[in-house]
Amino acid sequence: MTDKTKKSAHSFGDATTTLGTTMTAQTDQMIALTKANLEKMAGHSRVAMERTMKTVDTLSDVTKGNLEAILESSQIASTAFQSLTQESAEYSKQSLQRAAAATQAMMQVQSVTEFLMVQREYAMTELAIGMAEIAKVSQAMFTNMTAIYEPLLKRASSAMASKD
Repeated sequence: MTDKTKKSAHSFGDATTTLGTTMTAQTDQMIALTKANLEKMAGHSRVAMERTMKTVDTLSDVTKGNLEAILESSQIASTAFQSLTQESAEYSKQSLQRAAAATQAMMQVQSVTEFLMVQREYAMTELAIGMAEIAKVSQAMFTNMTAIYEPLLKRASSAMASKD
């Protein structure tokens, strides 16, 4: 091999070595950059996932609280309406008994005047009892509606307070 050929081969070898070194350095840089970007993305993903989980937990707590308030309110309503139904049935039963007694009294009268007096007394008594029953039911409805809405109002207040 001639000197010129040896120099060319040597130069080619040096160039190849330099190229290899450069490519290795660039590859190492790309790997490092890619690794840094992936770690950065993983960090952002982790933060986003933590925020999402926190939001899901918060929504879960809010939903649970809402459902508990609705359930409590429904139970109060059920009990209240059951009580009102029983009281209404009792009132109807007593009203029928009073009507039967008044009918018997009217059948035993001796004159039209006496009949009208018994009928007037029955009507006045039923009017007074009916007005008292209306007042009683109105008060019970107001009390029951207040009790029914209380758990929902507490929940709404709690939700508003937690926003601040």
